[in-house]
Amino acid sequence: MYKGVYNPESKKSPRQGSKHAEQLSMPLLKRVLLFAAELGILLVGIVVAFALAIHFDSAESQFPVIALFGTLLVSVVFFVLFRRKSQKWKIAIDAANFLKERSFRRSHPRRASLTRLLRRTLIRLPSLIAALTVLFLPAMSHMIFSGRHLVPQYRVSVPWNWTIVKSRGTLPFVWVFFSNEGAARCGFTPLWFNQSLPSGATFAISDPASYYEWYRPRTEIADGRGTHVAQAHFKIGELELDCWQYVVHPHFGGFDGAHVLQEALCSTKPNGQNFNLHASFLGRKEDIPIFYQVLRTAAPD
Repeated sequence: MYKGVYNPESKKSPRQGSKHAEQLSMPLLKRVLLFAAELGILLVGIVVAFALAIHFDSAESQFPVIALFGTLLVSVVFFVLFRRKSQKWKIAIDAANFLKERSFRRSHPRRASLTRLLRRTLIRLPSLIAALTVLFLPAMSHMIFSGRHLVPQYRVSVPWNWTIVKSRGTLPFVWVFFSNEGAARCGFTPLWFNQSLPSGATFAISDPASYYEWYRPRTEIADGRGTHVAQAHFKIGELELDCWQYVVHPHFGGFDGAHVLQEALCSTKPNGQNFNLHASFLGRKEDIPIFYQVLRTAAPD
Protein backbone atom coordinates (compact mmCIF):
# COMPACT_ATOMS: atom_id res chain seq x y z
CA MET A 1 0.00 0.00 0.00
CA TYR A 2 1.37 3.40 -0.94
CA LYS A 3 2.01 5.54 2.13
CA GLY A 4 3.54 8.60 0.48
CA VAL A 5 2.34 12.11 1.17
CA TYR A 6 0.46 13.86 -1.57
CA ASN A 7 2.37 16.88 -2.85
CA PRO A 8 0.14 19.41 -4.60
CA GLU A 9 3.21 21.16 -6.04
CA SER A 10 3.73 18.21 -8.41
CA LYS A 11 0.35 18.78 -10.07
CA LYS A 12 0.86 22.45 -10.82
CA SER A 13 0.66 23.61 -14.38
CA PRO A 14 3.38 25.89 -15.86
CA ARG A 15 1.06 28.87 -15.44
CA GLN A 16 0.48 27.99 -11.79
CA GLY A 17 4.27 27.60 -11.32
CA SER A 18 4.99 31.06 -12.67
CA LYS A 19 2.24 32.50 -10.50
CA HIS A 20 3.78 30.78 -7.48
CA ALA A 21 7.19 32.26 -8.31
CA GLU A 22 5.66 35.71 -8.49
CA GLN A 23 4.07 35.18 -5.08
CA LEU A 24 7.47 34.24 -3.63
CA SER A 25 9.15 37.32 -5.10
CA MET A 26 6.52 39.72 -3.79
CA PRO A 27 7.47 39.28 -0.08
CA LEU A 28 11.12 40.04 -0.92
CA LEU A 29 10.14 43.21 -2.78
CA LYS A 30 7.83 44.25 0.05
CA ARG A 31 10.59 43.62 2.62
CA VAL A 32 13.00 45.81 0.63
CA LEU A 33 10.41 48.57 0.41
CA LEU A 34 9.73 48.34 4.15
CA PHE A 35 13.45 48.59 4.90
CA ALA A 36 13.71 51.64 2.65
CA ALA A 37 10.70 53.20 4.40
CA GLU A 38 12.19 52.59 7.86
CA LEU A 39 15.52 54.06 6.79
CA GLY A 40 13.73 57.01 5.17
CA ILE A 41 11.88 57.80 8.41
CA LEU A 42 15.14 58.01 10.34
CA LEU A 43 16.98 60.01 7.67
CA VAL A 44 14.13 62.49 7.22
CA GLY A 45 13.90 62.90 10.99
CA ILE A 46 17.63 63.59 11.30
CA VAL A 47 17.64 66.08 8.41
CA VAL A 48 14.57 67.94 9.71
CA ALA A 49 15.97 67.98 13.26
CA PHE A 50 19.26 69.56 12.22
CA ALA A 51 17.51 71.96 9.83
CA LEU A 52 15.23 73.23 12.61
CA ALA A 53 18.15 73.47 15.04
CA ILE A 54 20.19 75.53 12.55
CA HIS A 55 17.18 77.74 11.82
CA PHE A 56 16.49 78.50 15.48
CA ASP A 57 20.19 78.99 16.18
CA SER A 58 20.59 81.48 13.32
CA ALA A 59 17.51 83.34 14.60
CA GLU A 60 19.21 83.55 18.05
CA SER A 61 16.29 81.65 19.57
CA GLN A 62 16.45 79.73 22.82
CA PHE A 63 14.99 76.54 21.34
CA PRO A 64 17.62 74.98 19.00
CA VAL A 65 18.39 72.14 21.43
CA ILE A 66 14.69 71.50 22.06
CA ALA A 67 13.97 71.49 18.32
CA LEU A 68 16.87 69.10 17.67
CA PHE A 69 16.11 66.48 20.30
CA GLY A 70 12.33 66.93 20.07
CA THR A 71 12.31 66.20 16.34
CA LEU A 72 14.66 63.26 16.80
CA LEU A 73 12.36 61.86 19.49
CA VAL A 74 9.31 62.21 17.22
CA SER A 75 11.12 60.43 14.37
CA VAL A 76 12.12 57.58 16.68
CA VAL A 77 8.49 57.23 17.85
CA PHE A 78 7.28 57.07 14.23
CA PHE A 79 9.99 54.51 13.47
CA VAL A 80 8.93 52.26 16.38
CA LEU A 81 5.22 52.52 15.47
CA PHE A 82 5.96 51.69 11.84
CA ARG A 83 7.98 48.63 12.82
CA ARG A 84 5.27 47.39 15.18
CA LYS A 85 2.68 47.72 12.43
CA SER A 86 4.74 45.56 10.02
CA GLN A 87 6.05 43.13 12.66
CA LYS A 88 3.33 40.48 12.26
CA TRP A 89 3.83 40.30 8.51
CA LYS A 90 7.60 39.98 8.94
CA ILE A 91 7.20 37.15 11.47
CA ALA A 92 4.91 35.26 9.09
CA ILE A 93 7.37 35.67 6.19
CA ASP A 94 10.32 34.60 8.36
CA ALA A 95 8.42 31.49 9.47
CA ALA A 96 7.56 30.60 5.86
CA ASN A 97 11.17 31.12 4.79
CA PHE A 98 12.40 28.93 7.65
CA LEU A 99 10.08 26.07 6.65
CA LYS A 100 11.08 26.43 3.02
CA GLU A 101 14.80 26.39 3.89
CA ARG A 102 14.37 23.35 6.14
CA SER A 103 12.59 21.50 3.36
CA PHE A 104 15.40 22.43 0.97
CA ARG A 105 18.04 21.11 3.40
CA ARG A 106 16.23 17.80 3.68
CA SER A 107 15.77 17.43 -0.07
CA HIS A 108 19.25 18.64 -1.12
CA PRO A 109 21.64 18.32 1.86
CA ARG A 110 24.83 18.79 -0.18
CA ARG A 111 23.61 21.91 -1.99
CA ALA A 112 22.26 23.29 1.28
CA SER A 113 25.65 22.76 2.96
CA LEU A 114 27.50 24.52 0.13
CA THR A 115 24.99 27.38 0.14
CA ARG A 116 25.34 27.79 3.91
CA LEU A 117 29.15 27.81 3.62
CA LEU A 118 29.05 30.39 0.82
CA ARG A 119 26.65 32.58 2.79
CA ARG A 120 28.84 32.49 5.90
CA THR A 121 31.93 33.29 3.83
CA LEU A 122 30.29 36.30 2.18
CA ILE A 123 29.07 37.55 5.56
CA ARG A 124 32.52 37.27 7.16
CA LEU A 125 34.53 38.56 4.20
CA PRO A 126 33.90 42.31 4.87
CA SER A 127 34.93 41.83 8.51
CA LEU A 128 38.10 40.04 7.42
CA ILE A 129 39.01 42.83 4.97
CA ALA A 130 38.31 45.46 7.65
CA ALA A 131 40.49 43.60 10.18
CA LEU A 132 43.38 43.33 7.70
CA THR A 133 43.03 47.02 6.89
CA VAL A 134 43.09 48.04 10.56
CA LEU A 135 46.00 45.79 11.54
CA PHE A 136 48.00 46.01 8.31
CA LEU A 137 47.01 49.43 6.95
CA PRO A 138 50.44 50.11 5.35
CA ALA A 139 50.42 46.86 3.38
CA MET A 140 46.73 47.12 2.45
CA SER A 141 47.27 50.63 1.07
CA HIS A 142 49.55 49.08 -1.58
CA MET A 143 46.54 47.09 -2.83
CA ILE A 144 44.83 50.38 -3.75
CA PHE A 145 47.80 52.59 -4.62
CA SER A 146 50.72 50.99 -6.40
CA GLY A 147 54.01 51.55 -4.59
CA ARG A 148 55.94 50.69 -7.73
CA HIS A 149 54.38 53.62 -9.60
CA LEU A 150 54.28 56.04 -6.70
CA VAL A 151 54.18 59.01 -9.07
CA PRO A 152 53.73 59.10 -12.87
CA GLN A 153 56.82 59.07 -15.08
CA TYR A 154 58.92 57.37 -12.35
CA ARG A 155 59.40 53.90 -10.91
CA VAL A 156 60.13 53.76 -7.19
CA SER A 157 60.74 50.81 -4.86
CA VAL A 158 58.55 51.53 -1.81
CA PRO A 159 58.69 49.29 1.29
CA TRP A 160 55.48 47.45 2.22
CA ASN A 161 55.37 49.10 5.65
CA TRP A 162 54.82 52.54 4.08
CA THR A 163 51.21 53.74 4.12
CA ILE A 164 50.40 55.39 0.77
CA VAL A 165 47.73 58.04 0.18
CA LYS A 166 47.35 59.54 -3.30
CA SER A 167 45.38 62.53 -4.54
CA ARG A 168 43.48 62.51 -7.82
CA GLY A 169 44.55 64.13 -11.07
CA THR A 170 47.07 63.72 -13.87
CA LEU A 171 49.84 65.08 -11.63
CA PRO A 172 48.92 63.50 -8.27
CA PHE A 173 50.37 64.52 -4.93
CA VAL A 174 51.35 61.52 -2.80
CA TRP A 175 51.65 61.23 0.98
CA VAL A 176 53.40 58.32 2.70
CA PHE A 177 53.68 57.54 6.42
CA PHE A 178 56.19 55.10 7.85
CA SER A 179 58.32 54.15 10.83
CA ASN A 180 61.46 52.03 11.10
CA GLU A 181 60.85 51.30 14.79
CA GLY A 182 58.51 48.95 16.60
CA ALA A 183 55.77 46.96 14.88
CA ALA A 184 55.71 49.27 11.86
CA ARG A 185 58.77 47.45 10.52
CA CYS A 186 56.49 44.43 9.97
CA GLY A 187 53.73 46.43 8.28
CA PHE A 188 51.50 46.87 11.32
CA THR A 189 49.67 50.17 11.74
CA PRO A 190 52.35 52.13 13.64
CA LEU A 191 50.07 54.33 15.75
CA TRP A 192 48.80 51.28 17.64
CA PHE A 193 52.19 50.08 18.81
CA ASN A 194 54.27 53.09 19.77
CA GLN A 195 53.63 56.46 21.35
CA SER A 196 55.38 58.56 18.71
CA LEU A 197 53.89 59.69 15.43
CA PRO A 198 55.18 58.07 12.24
CA SER A 199 57.37 60.04 9.90
CA GLY A 200 55.82 61.42 6.74
CA ALA A 201 57.00 62.11 3.22
CA THR A 202 55.48 63.58 0.08
CA PHE A 203 56.18 62.93 -3.59
CA ALA A 204 55.08 64.93 -6.63
CA ILE A 205 56.11 65.75 -10.18
CA SER A 206 56.00 68.90 -12.26
CA ASP A 207 55.95 69.57 -15.97
CA PRO A 208 59.31 69.61 -17.82
CA ALA A 209 58.71 73.28 -18.67
CA SER A 210 58.42 74.13 -14.95
CA TYR A 211 61.55 75.46 -13.29
CA TYR A 212 60.19 75.14 -9.74
CA GLU A 213 62.64 73.85 -7.13
CA TRP A 214 61.65 72.94 -3.59
CA TYR A 215 63.70 74.60 -0.89
CA ARG A 216 63.20 76.35 2.45
CA PRO A 217 63.25 80.16 2.02
CA ARG A 218 66.13 82.02 3.64
CA THR A 219 63.62 84.13 5.57
CA GLU A 220 62.36 81.03 7.45
CA ILE A 221 65.91 80.05 8.36
CA ALA A 222 66.60 83.61 9.52
CA ASP A 223 63.48 83.49 11.72
CA GLY A 224 64.76 80.38 13.44
CA ARG A 225 62.13 78.03 11.97
CA GLY A 226 64.78 75.71 10.60
CA THR A 227 68.51 75.07 10.75
CA HIS A 228 70.33 73.79 7.68
CA VAL A 229 72.41 70.78 8.69
CA ALA A 230 73.19 68.73 5.56
CA GLN A 231 72.85 68.46 1.79
CA ALA A 232 72.63 65.38 -0.46
CA HIS A 233 73.15 65.12 -4.19
CA PHE A 234 72.63 62.18 -6.57
CA LYS A 235 71.35 61.42 -10.09
CA ILE A 236 67.99 60.04 -11.21
CA GLY A 237 68.31 59.04 -14.83
CA GLU A 238 69.43 62.18 -16.68
CA LEU A 239 68.33 64.49 -13.87
CA GLU A 240 70.30 65.65 -10.86
CA LEU A 241 68.51 65.59 -7.49
CA ASP A 242 69.45 67.97 -4.67
CA CYS A 243 68.24 67.54 -1.08
CA TRP A 244 68.48 70.09 1.70
CA GLN A 245 68.17 68.76 5.24
CA TYR A 246 67.05 70.88 8.20
CA VAL A 247 66.41 70.59 11.91
CA VAL A 248 63.00 72.06 12.78
CA HIS A 249 61.04 72.72 15.98
CA PRO A 250 57.38 72.31 14.91
CA HIS A 251 54.55 74.27 16.49
CA PHE A 252 51.62 72.28 15.08
CA GLY A 253 49.77 69.00 15.67
CA GLY A 254 50.31 69.05 19.42
CA PHE A 255 54.01 69.97 19.19
CA ASP A 256 55.04 72.88 21.37
CA GLY A 257 58.42 73.55 19.77
CA ALA A 258 60.36 71.45 22.29
CA HIS A 259 60.49 68.44 19.96
CA VAL A 260 63.23 68.24 17.36
CA LEU A 261 62.35 66.83 13.94
CA GLN A 262 64.28 66.40 10.73
CA GLU A 263 63.07 67.92 7.48
CA ALA A 264 64.37 67.22 3.97
CA LEU A 265 63.35 69.02 0.78
CA CYS A 266 64.42 67.43 -2.50
CA SER A 267 63.99 68.55 -6.11
CA THR A 268 65.48 67.59 -9.44
CA LYS A 269 67.19 70.29 -11.47
CA PRO A 270 64.93 71.07 -14.47
CA ASN A 271 66.39 70.25 -17.89
CA GLY A 272 63.32 71.11 -19.98
CA GLN A 273 62.90 67.50 -21.21
CA ASN A 274 62.06 65.21 -18.27
CA PHE A 275 59.34 65.52 -15.66
CA ASN A 276 60.75 66.93 -12.44
CA LEU A 277 60.53 64.96 -9.21
CA HIS A 278 59.91 66.68 -5.87
CA ALA A 279 60.02 64.94 -2.48
CA SER A 280 59.94 66.05 1.14
CA PHE A 281 60.40 64.41 4.53
CA LEU A 282 59.33 65.41 8.04
CA GLY A 283 59.86 63.13 11.00
CA ARG A 284 62.36 61.41 13.23
CA LYS A 285 66.07 61.38 12.48
CA GLU A 286 66.07 57.55 12.57
CA ASP A 287 63.71 57.39 9.59
CA ILE A 288 65.49 59.74 7.21
CA PRO A 289 68.03 57.16 5.87
CA ILE A 290 65.24 54.97 4.45
CA PHE A 291 63.74 58.07 2.82
CA TYR A 292 67.01 58.72 0.96
CA GLN A 293 67.28 55.01 0.14
CA VAL A 294 63.85 55.03 -1.53
CA LEU A 295 64.74 58.18 -3.47
CA ARG A 296 67.87 56.46 -4.83
CA THR A 297 65.67 53.70 -6.30
CA ALA A 298 63.71 56.21 -8.41
CA ALA A 299 64.16 55.86 -12.15
CA PRO A 300 62.39 57.39 -15.17
CA ASP A 301 59.53 55.19 -16.39
